[in-house]
Amino acid sequence: MSIRFLLTYACLSLGFILNAQEAPLIQCVSVEGSSVRITWQSGTDTAGTFTDYKVFRYNPISDLSTLLGTYPGISSTEHLQAGTLAGTESILYYLTATYGSQVFYSDTVPTIDLNLASIVDFSVARLTWAQFIYPTELSSFLYYIIQMNHDGTWLDVDTLYFDEMTLLFNNTLGYDQVFYQHKIQVCQGALASIPIQFRLQLVHSSACISQSSSQVNEFKDATAPTPPVIETVSVDTLTNEAQVYWFASPEEDTGGYRVLSDFEIPWTTINDPTVLLYQNPLSLAGQQVEGFLIVAEDTCGNRSATDQQIPHFTILPSLEFIRCSRSVRISWNKYLDWMGGVKNYVVYGAITGTALQVLDTLGSSATSYVHQAVEVASNYSYFIKALPVDEERRPSFSAKKSIQTNYPDLPSFTYLANISVLDKRSIELKALVDPAAVGTRYRFQRLDRYGEDFDPVITIGQAAADANGIITYVDSDKDPGSAIYVYRLAIVDSCGFEDSYSQESSNILLQVNADSGNRTNTLIWTPYRQWAGTVGSYRIFRSEDNNFPFFPYANVAGDRTYFVDNVGTETDYNENSQYCYKVEAVEMENPYGLNQGSKSNAACAVQENVMFIPNAIVIGGNNVLFKPIGGYFEKDNYLMQIYDRWGHLLFETKDYTLGWNGTQNGAYVQEGVYAYRIKFFSGDGKEFSRDGTVTVLYSN
Repeated sequence: MSIRFLLTYACLSLGFILNAQEAPLIQCVSVEGSSVRITWQSGTDTAGTFTDYKVFRYNPISDLSTLLGTYPGISSTEHLQAGTLAGTESILYYLTATYGSQVFYSDTVPTIDLNLASIVDFSVARLTWAQFIYPTELSSFLYYIIQMNHDGTWLDVDTLYFDEMTLLFNNTLGYDQVFYQHKIQVCQGALASIPIQFRLQLVHSSACISQSSSQVNEFKDATAPTPPVIETVSVDTLTNEAQVYWFASPEEDTGGYRVLSDFEIPWTTINDPTVLLYQNPLSLAGQQVEGFLIVAEDTCGNRSATDQQIPHFTILPSLEFIRCSRSVRISWNKYLDWMGGVKNYVVYGAITGTALQVLDTLGSSATSYVHQAVEVASNYSYFIKALPVDEERRPSFSAKKSIQTNYPDLPSFTYLANISVLDKRSIELKALVDPAAVGTRYRFQRLDRYGEDFDPVITIGQAAADANGIITYVDSDKDPGSAIYVYRLAIVDSCGFEDSYSQESSNILLQVNADSGNRTNTLIWTPYRQWAGTVGSYRIFRSEDNNFPFFPYANVAGDRTYFVDNVGTETDYNENSQYCYKVEAVEMENPYGLNQGSKSNAACAVQENVMFIPNAIVIGGNNVLFKPIGGYFEKDNYLMQIYDRWGHLLFETKDYTLGWNGTQNGAYVQEGVYAYRIKFFSGDGKEFSRDGTVTVLYSN
């Protein structure tokens, strides 16, 4: 390779002059398809000695030059070489200017050879090309324009100045290369790859531009947009519909946004990327706190991840009229996740129908405010405004809530509708309340174990009543199988005072006693007390399988509190051992039209088991099978074993219906005495064992 090439290859001279009067200056070398256009600055010929310009192509491998064209006119400024391979390699050119017998040489200037690669799952274009050294006085005028073509039109996608370039040294080529990456944001159907061309244009102070070869590769937009940042979640105080505002994702190919709940349930899809607000017409922001997430979606269907975004939530105030102090307490949840946090909470309130006024401005940690000296028998409305520390963000308004400041009338009646045992540890309480007694609270009370005072169980508001006016509560951690619990209902006014009480009622306590001699179970229970109606009857339920399930078994009159169950039948003898019962009182003629049923605890009784065991068998005689016969025990959990005198196991069965025929491995044993062990369980899980001997005889 020539010394001249080594010098000029490292210096792409676009726009500067080594010898303004004599040396030719190549300004641009531009690839145009398979052709290359060389543009130079025309010289001056004040002495009239100019002969011609000659354009050469230089081969650095052979160190040979090829004459491409001769231009005798000094005003000539360009040459077009057709049929080159400039799209696959860099081509070197230089120019001579002949003045009489003197020949002046330009610098050797290459075409820009662009290399294009598709990386990161075809979603990023990596461009590399040779970097050259420029004179200091001209470097500020030089920059690259990155161009892309995917639909027949070349578009500028970036401008790269020399001081912004990333250089990587290429060990193979022996010089620096410019390294540039461009994220693809062009879509041809969801996730489909398309061919995209790239080229460079080198711009400087002259009128022409040096253009690189164009390269093509397959690309697709597989990069999700930047997750949008939620600006504010608020509530429209006119409609109590939640609103969410967000900042746009910066990507130009962002096609729209998906609005999700904080549980990622979709609310809507917005196909206009300029729309950065959504108001939910299905919102229940006046009843519950609602959270939002925003997902950006580009034109290729790529969506930003929800795990990179923090949900924002509406503010929900709750109101409480404090009757005894004539005040309203407003409580609310904090607004979370603003960058910088909350600066202040502003409380607005006034009588409904008038303009809401600022009542107070509170600090960022406040979650409640008491509005003093409100007018009684009026309706007040309130909302909260949260102000962010970042004043560029919108404030967040809560839902607007209203409350009536009337003293509610006391209920016209108070009635403990039912007491019923649910299970071993729970008792269900039901109270019928006056639906007109708005704002009233009710307190279930239980008589203490000394029978002297009633202790509070729980206080429940009127709002807990169902459509029939029934308030239900389950009193847990009790022992209704061994104790009677007495309850009543207290009416609690808005100042917390108990004004009146219902009747007292108690659970039914059932006991069962087994009489194994007579094979009966006697049920005795305490009467239910007390209903507004009468106890029409008692329904008896029985279970024969460890309490589950219970089946209707018998009915007795409402004035009767005992029942005798005869369990001496053959079925009972063969199949049952434990018997469990429940009793249910059935109400009739309830004046409120709500007849109830109160169930007792479950109570069980176990009949004493019977086991008859033979003491001998006669092989070839009448009694050829050793098989116990019994009743009132669990046949499914049974074991019988036969041993010889040396303790060897001869026979074993878990099937109660099987007996021992005096054999071992198919052969009869010798006459003699053999030991047996029989194990079985009663219905309540108690284990029994019978040990003894059986004599084996042979018939003559």
